[in-house]
Amino acid sequence: MGAQFAAARTFSNAEINNAAGLTLTGPVLVNGILGLTTGIVTSTSANLLTLESTASYTGGNSNTSYISGPIRKIGNTDFIFPVGKTGIGYIPIGISTFTGTLDPLTDAFTAEYFRVNPRPLGPVTAPFIDHISQCDFWRLDRSVGLPVVNVTGYWNANNLSCGPYIDDINAVELASFDGTNWSTSSIGVSVVNGGVGAGDITWTAGVTAFGPITFSQQ
Repeated sequence: MGAQFAAARTFSNAEINNAAGLTLTGPVLVNGILGLTTGIVTSTSANLLTLESTASYTGGNSNTSYISGPIRKIGNTDFIFPVGKTGIGYIPIGISTFTGTLDPLTDAFTAEYFRVNPRPLGPVTAPFIDHISQCDFWRLDRSVGLPVVNVTGYWNANNLSCGPYIDDINAVELASFDGTNWSTSSIGVSVVNGGVGAGDITWTAGVTAFGPITFSQQ
């Protein structure tokens, strides 16, 4: 069984180096460097891991080290959320190129990866999108403030394990859910890197539509 934090704690620096993982049982705030060496960190909205505007992390980019649950980042610096899901693996999402009304001390985004079919959330109404993934999605919330950002979604063998996924990187896009419909997408404003087996796509328009975000196909 992994270690547990029993109450809210603040750390200047912290390192997770426990193959059994770590389950948060209270909110944790890091304002220095979080070392994600080994072990999956399990969080919840009540037991939230937050990195302050001054904080960064190392590691956290493999199937043996990531956040299974939500993680919040405060500030206006480019950031890749080291998220995934226990039993599935590491599948991150990133934000970059902050514009608009900015407050580097309080602006905050929260991200979590879900291995759940997003199609039942609602119909696709985004122009030129044929369908969305039936495997998974991220929830990316602008928790505090009004910054506008670019959003990058990543795929790798962990996404692909659910079945046919990215079969044409020239047609892949990101789409976001507005609470009722999959209503906006990165059509015409996206940059794709990699190939069918692993890669990423950045929605470059300056995104203001947050919530569930998933891969889609033209």
